[in-house]
Amino acid sequence: MIILKAHKDTLSEDWKEISEEEFLDNTEGGGYWKKGTALKTLKETGNLWTSFALFKVKRNGTNIPHERNVKIYIETSQSELLEVCTCLDDENTIRKIIEAYEDIWGETLENGRTSTDPIINNWEGSTTVVENLKTGEQDLFV
Repeated sequence: MIILKAHKDTLSEDWKEISEEEFLDNTEGGGYWKKGTALKTLKETGNLWTSFALFKVKRNGTNIPHERNVKIYIETSQSELLEVCTCLDDENTIRKIIEAYEDIWGETLENGRTSTDPIINNWEGSTTVVENLKTGEQDLFV
């Protein structure tokens, strides 16, 4: 499996190949994903994110195109929309992403820790909004 990474601030244009070790360090090692979940999720869905980077799988020398992509946001208790990630329009994938953030948020609070991730810091009282990238339509995810 070949893993590609792009920083969010480059608008996903500059994908570079990284090792599995670097991927795990950037995701689980950085506290963005729970230990043992990032690689499994990447293999199942073909893509993954943190607050600073996007990751995807490259197979057979080509990137995996997904025509059915959605963008996930949280709407904060102050009615601000914060982008979480772009992923395949699949209920199980979306649910896994939301559950991973819920776990990270809960563990951060339970252990009296703080986070620099704006998603984690605004998770409490937020709602999840999913935008269909093809139509621009937005719906609450429940």
